[in-house]
Amino acid sequence: MIDGMVVGDTSDDAHRSLINVLQQAVAARWLYATRDDGRRWNAKRAYDAVNASNRFVQWLASIGITQPEEITEDILVVWLEEVRVRRDGTPRTYRHQRTLFDPPLLLWRMRSRVDRSLPNAPEGSLPEDYIDAQDDTKPVPLIPRPVLEHVIGAAHRYVAVYSSDIRSARKFLDHLAHQWSDATGRPIPTWKRGDAEYKRFEKWIGNRFGWASATARGNMGNPAPWNEDGAFVIDPDTGLPWIKGVMSRRHLQQLENSLRTSCYIVIAFMTGGRNTEMNQLQVDCTSVRADEQERVREFFIRGKVTKHRGDGQDVEWGVPQIAVHAAGIMLDMCAPWRKRTGSARLFVTQTGEKMNDSIVNNDLKVFLERIGAPYVNGKPFPLTTHQFRVALAQWLGAEPIGELAGAFHLKQLNTAAFRGYLREDPEFRSLFEAFEVQAGTDHLGMLMHEPVISGRMGDEIMASRTPERQAANEAEVRIMNLAQVGREAPSPRVMQKLRKVGRPIYLTSFSTCVFDADAAECLKGRPPHERDRPLTHRCSPLTCANSAITRLQIPAYLENCEAYLAMVADPTSSSSQVELARHEASTLVELIMPHRPVLNAELAAIHDRVVNADAREAETVSLIRRRNEVEQLLDRIDIVTRGVADNA
Repeated sequence: MIDGMVVGDTSDDAHRSLINVLQQAVAARWLYATRDDGRRWNAKRAYDAVNASNRFVQWLASIGITQPEEITEDILVVWLEEVRVRRDGTPRTYRHQRTLFDPPLLLWRMRSRVDRSLPNAPEGSLPEDYIDAQDDTKPVPLIPRPVLEHVIGAAHRYVAVYSSDIRSARKFLDHLAHQWSDATGRPIPTWKRGDAEYKRFEKWIGNRFGWASATARGNMGNPAPWNEDGAFVIDPDTGLPWIKGVMSRRHLQQLENSLRTSCYIVIAFMTGGRNTEMNQLQVDCTSVRADEQERVREFFIRGKVTKHRGDGQDVEWGVPQIAVHAAGIMLDMCAPWRKRTGSARLFVTQTGEKMNDSIVNNDLKVFLERIGAPYVNGKPFPLTTHQFRVALAQWLGAEPIGELAGAFHLKQLNTAAFRGYLREDPEFRSLFEAFEVQAGTDHLGMLMHEPVISGRMGDEIMASRTPERQAANEAEVRIMNLAQVGREAPSPRVMQKLRKVGRPIYLTSFSTCVFDADAAECLKGRPPHERDRPLTHRCSPLTCANSAITRLQIPAYLENCEAYLAMVADPTSSSSQVELARHEASTLVELIMPHRPVLNAELAAIHDRVVNADAREAETVSLIRRRNEVEQLLDRIDIVTRGVADNA
């Protein structure tokens, strides 16, 4: 008997022989055996094997077989057909088929440790020898880009900006509680339903804390009396205080929950850690290293990975500073909660317990609503703990130079994420490489449909097009940066096909690099083993044979042009500097201007898409953001064009 289950009906003497040997085999394989790392197997393995053996015995009984020696290869073939589909005709998953088919093979594998076994060696000793492998893993849905940007951006603001007010408000409230204790001579009461003492304490606090109460507002004097100016910290995105006031003790609890969720998001996203790994983080998990001159500081979070690693493997993630700051907030904020259970975990609930998946997923759901995250198909996106690891791989694979990361202050992310553990994690590397290939394929599709491309490779692409193809591209200009609504991580089979596309493509600030190592200007003089990918920081977009310049690169060229015009206008610039800057600005305007009609066409296409669209939908949010970007680009192009003309 295992967890209350037995193999077969033990009262049926006719099948006693089958029942006994299957029980022996299951116990020998799962219940009493140890793994390679010395740990015991999970009892669920034995439970599943018992369940499968029970079904196998029932099936054998239905065809009149009572002895293990009667189980021939022909019987196995018939049993294989039985396990392929359910009674309603729907196919079983590959994993379920393997589990159900294993009992007779287990008898053979354990033949030296059981009383009786199969009469002859089966054609295969494992289920996968009979059943073709299938991928049952349900793809993890990708977080749509507008949702991801909104969530990470909000979490970053909570950690970097709002946290000081939330922590100060808690200290202010704790100080009031001690004032009550000093005034009454009684200890601070804990909550108990209907307790009169607690009600008096709550009323006293409520008259002194909470912007929703007129009495409390009068006693507090200012919305944030813990700050010198009495006001809340300014939100850098709005230029206004980030909140009007902490309305009540309950409101402060909600803000603390949002802060804890934000710290979780920041650390989970920047480490690529699973929820089990987040729960393994200890209070002393952070470290900072610097060189002797304190010029370069590196930030790390230490953890433990248990998946496929037995008792676990100690790991270290290189992270941006904000992740270490988030860990510090959790160290301080959760300290009173940890005391309730004596836990040393970094993340705990308010009762001091572990943050399991269901708790974190519910917190994420609440957080998305509180921050007004974009919807997908009219509903909040079902964000879960499992998606941050995939999101990091997607982010790094699709944006190898960190352009997106810079948009929400995570400029260190790309270099930091591949220090230490993630570089050596085969599963994460596979995810990253899959998304990198997918991103390259997306970039290739963009090049094939882009109406105007400059640069040496761009000229080749334009020259290779037929007049009909070029006319079609000009007639239907694609919108850049659409939300990735509903897209999923590509399967290994899809990845195999994508890798056959040809030359890899890398998106950089100044060019779309159609990479050929022999032609790459950035790799000249490098040894062969260092020529597997471009050095994007050494890009020579105007001279390299791999360079294709599209409207995606216009912001970088505009920035350079604006800098040259500022040099022209600077009275401290020498005449030679002015002449050089005037020439460079004129050259850049000549490069930029052919892309202006494409941007105008894109703006018109976006306008058609957003009319009457739901403003909260992720795709609409992405389109509106892109519309604003294009409008700003067109305005800047007009300004630099006039500037060059005025200084000609």
